[in-house]
Amino acid sequence: MDNKDIAFVGDLIYGDGKILDIYSLQDEIPELDVWAYHGYAARMADLIKSLKKIAAMDPDILIPSRGPVITNPSVAIPKLIHRLQLLYKNYLAINSYKWYRQNWGKIKDFQKKLEARVLPSDMPVDYMLMAETSKNPSWLIPVENSKLITSEDGTGFLIDCGYKNAFDQFMHIEDNFSCSGIQGIFISHYHDDHTDYINKIRVKYDCPTYITKELKDILNDPGAYHMPAMTSEVITDLTVIPEGESINWKEFKLTFYYFPGQTICHDAILVENNKTGEKVFMTGDSFSPTGIDDYCLQNINLLGDSLGYLYCINVLKDLPENCWLTNQHIKPAFRFTKEQLSIMSENLIERRNLLRDLFPWDNINYGIDDQWARFYPYSQDIKQDQRSATFSVVIYNHSSKEQDFTIHPDAGELTCTPEKLTAHVKPGQEEKASFRLNIPENITAGNRVITADVSFGSKKLHKWCESIIKIKP
Repeated sequence: MDNKDIAFVGDLIYGDGKILDIYSLQDEIPELDVWAYHGYAARMADLIKSLKKIAAMDPDILIPSRGPVITNPSVAIPKLIHRLQLLYKNYLAINSYKWYRQNWGKIKDFQKKLEARVLPSDMPVDYMLMAETSKNPSWLIPVENSKLITSEDGTGFLIDCGYKNAFDQFMHIEDNFSCSGIQGIFISHYHDDHTDYINKIRVKYDCPTYITKELKDILNDPGAYHMPAMTSEVITDLTVIPEGESINWKEFKLTFYYFPGQTICHDAILVENNKTGEKVFMTGDSFSPTGIDDYCLQNINLLGDSLGYLYCINVLKDLPENCWLTNQHIKPAFRFTKEQLSIMSENLIERRNLLRDLFPWDNINYGIDDQWARFYPYSQDIKQDQRSATFSVVIYNHSSKEQDFTIHPDAGELTCTPEKLTAHVKPGQEEKASFRLNIPENITAGNRVITADVSFGSKKLHKWCESIIKIKP
């Protein structure tokens, strides 16, 4: 057109070398036997190939689906590719998945092959040295991805239970361990491999289950959330311990922490043996000897001075001296030096700067958090003879200023009252906009998808979030 080659490029690029988010790039890497859950921004390699293919066509103009028309493709495309590569290099330097794969030993030179998918040969990764490892104290027993604390009086305190093999051992605890029963349970996070057998354990041992308040709702109503590795088990009757408070159990002091590491809804527990002086901080799935467990972007690893892993690293810096760390999936205990903790902090601060260059948002967490606008509940069952139901759209304002978010649901054959709402949300806060769902008399059974347009500032985001409505006979 007008002697210019124009390329329509969807969401492959936004403006001058940017992209809307990175969570959409999560995927499997079949040739390296990497599951989608562990494939941090795995589509980055495909994205770079697509960008290079467009660049080879030498277009004069790029028209993306969203964002400004790009009139300098020869500058914008290489800029985006370089920014993506810098981000991936930064991620690899302190990632926990390196620990798991080097111990599985399935693929020779796995890390080099992972690098080569995205990084050029002249961009080596400066990996953090592995943390010191050690045997666990005699009173701490790893069982699959559970941990069992055993008291000298022969009773136990359990951390997580999501695998059947571990459950079977705990159901016959006297035969498998020097333990007569379980007197308490701590849940590190909601993932199914940590929670699926909690209720069955409690039926036998009738013991309290401890969490911090941040885990309560997602365990009480998992169907209300759309997160990875979600359990289908509804876990209620939980004992909520305030952040940083302790209880005494036998010869142990147990201190509870909100610990948004591997996932945003995550806890940790500091166990101090008052008789031996041994101290173990149980990080759930948040750290390994090679770094941090942030390989699944849908777990929402926010970046901020008091958010996500930077918050968690500050917790580690304040732990008592000679304190060991554990991960539920890792047998040996480990601990980082002060230098290693600083390396991880500096890496994440650098990542924030890289993401500021990469994203068009006023706060990088919009490009990290795919749930900043979400339906609550995510899924709900409705009887055919019901004429109405309620739902909310929850908005988290990542911006540094108060924002007005306008939410306009689209319920298809159903209707919503009101048609749209505006939520006034303070920075760093969350607000709900509540709607009534009107259900016609002739509704047929089956699943429906409700979407919502969300707009704020200059952003108009079409069908930005969704909910599943299950109409039951």
